Amino acid sequence: MRQCNCDLMTKQEVAEWAWLAGILDGEGSIRIERPRGHKLGAIRIAVRMASLETIERCREITHVGSLYEPPVPDNRQKLYQWQICGKAPIGVLRHCLPFMVTKQQQAQLALEYGELVQNYHPAPGKPVPGGIVARREVLRDKMLQLNKRGTPIAIR
Repeated sequence: MRQCNCDLMTKQEVAEWAWLAGILDGEGSIRIERPRGHKLGAIRIAVRMASLETIERCREITHVGSLYEPPVPDNRQKLYQWQICGKAPIGVLRHCLPFMVTKQQQAQLALEYGELVQNYHPAPGKPVPGGIVARREVLRDKMLQLNKRGTPIAIR
């Protein structure tokens, strides 16, 4: 699994990607989503919070993604969301992975899933082989388990 080469980045770029990794670790989500009726899924990264400045900074660092203002009940604080899906999360995760702690396993699973998608291109009209589909399902299931709320962690 290819990661970013931090030696080729400026100190400022390294600091920005490390900052983004911290935001993803604390406030972000990394998912493999599969639309209903589809066999294959896509990687989605999202950060949702009340700070528009932080959300805008995520997009400034990555140069990808969309900003949203999700609906909230009247009595709740306004929220903002930055999200990316498709192929774009792969590059972002490669840059963030060396700095991630909390969601490092999710990032690794997403990268492996993304590499399966990118490295296997069946001929037009040909189905994706069952073994590839099965491996994607295993990775998606592992991601679902890691992202469950209240997932127990091993304390050393």
